[in-house]
Amino acid sequence: MKLNLLIVILLIVGPVGADTLRVCNNGCDYSSVQSAIEYANPGDTINVSEGIYKENIKTTKSLSIEGSGIDRTIIDGSYSGPVFTIGPGPSSMGALIVSLSGMTIEHGKADFGGGISNQGSGWNEGDSVTTLIDCNVTHNVANEGGGGIWNGRGLIKLNGSTITNNKAKHPGEHGGSGGGIYDDSLGTLDINANSFITNNTAVYSGGGISGQGRVYLNGGIITGNRAAIGGGIYTNLVINMTGGSISNNTANVGGGVYNDQSGGFFTPSLNLTGGSIGYNYAETYGGGIYNSQGLVNLSGTSIDHNLARMFGGGGVYNNLGMVNLNGSSISNNHAGSYGGGIYDNVETDSGLYGTVNLYSGSIDHNIAKAKLSGGGIYNVYGTVITGNRSLVHENTPDQIRTVGS
Repeated sequence: MKLNLLIVILLIVGPVGADTLRVCNNGCDYSSVQSAIEYANPGDTINVSEGIYKENIKTTKSLSIEGSGIDRTIIDGSYSGPVFTIGPGPSSMGALIVSLSGMTIEHGKADFGGGISNQGSGWNEGDSVTTLIDCNVTHNVANEGGGGIWNGRGLIKLNGSTITNNKAKHPGEHGGSGGGIYDDSLGTLDINANSFITNNTAVYSGGGISGQGRVYLNGGIITGNRAAIGGGIYTNLVINMTGGSISNNTANVGGGVYNDQSGGFFTPSLNLTGGSIGYNYAETYGGGIYNSQGLVNLSGTSIDHNLARMFGGGGVYNNLGMVNLNGSSISNNHAGSYGGGIYDNVETDSGLYGTVNLYSGSIDHNIAKAKLSGGGIYNVYGTVITGNRSLVHENTPDQIRTVGS
């Protein structure tokens, strides 16, 4: 009898801790997002009406914060701190799960994470998940890392969101890195379809993304970003790309992606099974990809129409690393001097050398401007090329050029 009575009561009052708190400029219980957070319980939803809210918001609670649309709900940090600081969540509260949707996040400023500083909770990826749904993170500034977003710990998901016109502007320990997003070593970044990382700038590395942790590109577009190295993305751990595009990014080295082992304990891995890297620009080396002692697996992607203006590696500059071509194409790339498709480098003093394994796919219609310069592959003596060399064809001025013997 008592059990039946309890069930009736629960059906009448509904589940505990799942309230909706409403925020608006006039006529609601709360006139600021922060005041609603203070009264909310973990698991609650905060509904933010149309308006401009000049706030620097902090939460250590699991919440859903819902705006009325990116053109209607604007959270403005007034350049006086991060717009949102998420975590660190107390371990006694369990996982920290936060969802932000339907809002613009702008005018934040911090050393790390001008728009969003995600400090997370716990040690495992599932302990902290922040999801951005139909959000616009724009015109934020970081002095060191993550103009738009800094992910210090946990998982950040981008679903239909845009990270644009953010800056990481001052060299420091992290060197002005991650104009759009800085994913730190304990972070994971998951980018899905209809998400855009565009027109962000970093003084040093990763105009769009600087990835010290794991980055998953399941779709989305990374375009129009600028940095000294890694115009689109800089990584020194793992990128898994299954879809989307990295295009029209600009850097001195590594116009599209800079895959970097230097100073790290692990061999960085760039695994491309879908999507494309195209129309990127490097002033010196690696129009599409600059691979520094890392591993690049090309399986079902295209590297096309990239430019290394002055020197080598229009498609890929392989600096002492390994490139595996397995069902992908490297085509229509240009180098100002050597290696229109791939420049494969060696370092005689250290004994380190690059390796290119040709399993399947095609390296074609690439151009290197110097005479006898390896339109397909420029192979410095001491590097290794294995596999099917007939995959390299119809390049200008030649297919594979080995020099230095």
